[in-house]
Amino acid sequence: MYESWMTKIPLRRHAEPREMAGTVLYLVSEAASYTNGECTVVDGGLTI
Repeated sequence: MYESWMTKIPLRRHAEPREMAGTVLYLVSEAASYTNGECTVVDGGLTI
């Protein structure tokens, strides 16, 4: 099942924690203070 899902992701792998860090840092920072109700997708291209 794992291999099947990995073929659906254009990058063919899971994200590394460091690859998620930028989005997380943005969301917890003052820069995101005006961001409301947004769905931020970080999925290696799965949803394109």
